[in-house]
Amino acid sequence: MLRKERKELLFLWFKVFLILAVSSAILFGMCNFARSIFYKHTTVIPVLMYHHFDETEFNSVTVTKNKFKSQMEALRKEGYTAITQKQVEEFYYNHVPLPKKPILITIDDGYSSNYQIAYPILKKTGMKATIFSVTSQAGQTPGSLSHFSWRKAKLMSKSRVIEIQSHTDNLHHKEKRFFQSVPSLMYEFKGETKQEYLKRIDKDLTTSRKTIKENVGTSGRAISYPFGETNQKAIEIAKEAGFKLGYVIGGNLNTKYSDPYRLNRINVPGNWDAEELLKAITP
Repeated sequence: MLRKERKELLFLWFKVFLILAVSSAILFGMCNFARSIFYKHTTVIPVLMYHHFDETEFNSVTVTKNKFKSQMEALRKEGYTAITQKQVEEFYYNHVPLPKKPILITIDDGYSSNYQIAYPILKKTGMKATIFSVTSQAGQTPGSLSHFSWRKAKLMSKSRVIEIQSHTDNLHHKEKRFFQSVPSLMYEFKGETKQEYLKRIDKDLTTSRKTIKENVGTSGRAISYPFGETNQKAIEIAKEAGFKLGYVIGGNLNTKYSDPYRLNRINVPGNWDAEELLKAITP
């Protein structure tokens, strides 16, 4: 009798599991269908994020020359139009329509490889990109990789292929806070008051915009938050400093409903081919 009851109980559990599995599959399918319908009736803005480029080496933040070239060629072939920060700003604040298949290409940090490898490829393929520069590091080698100079930044900017925007002036590092390292943009340093923190962030963001203006001649309208993270305090300071757009790392696509100070970007790892990139930006 006990054996029979155990069998019936197991069968009951199996039915519950089966019902849950089928329900989940149906719900997932419905969500994907609703998502595709939503994206079909609104402007979708994919934002790609690159960092460093190399002739042959690749990793999570380094893309080879050939891979980058094939990705840019694939975007052109699929009918994507590279857009600028000004176009994004006009879209969010003045409801100015974007091209049918917009794509925003961004590159963080300002490494020399951006000038040596990415810039010629973008120019040759008819694409455009935004480079978010850590302004205090221009022309320097703070780590193992050198950063391009302001002379080269101005040359790229004048070509209208590249626009230089802010990755802060000197906040691209982490500080110890309790038992973890945290982005210096988001938290007070040890022994720093809240007022001192706010003043430090304001000074840095204001300096980055001023430095871009002085060296390139263009206004800084967009900021890429270091490590793709921010908070409401930093956003308010960015607004006060004059920035109109802010970028995080979210992996999702943007629409007219997105917060212009928390726009998502998709990191492009070095092992992606053109097909994988296109799949990632397709609604």
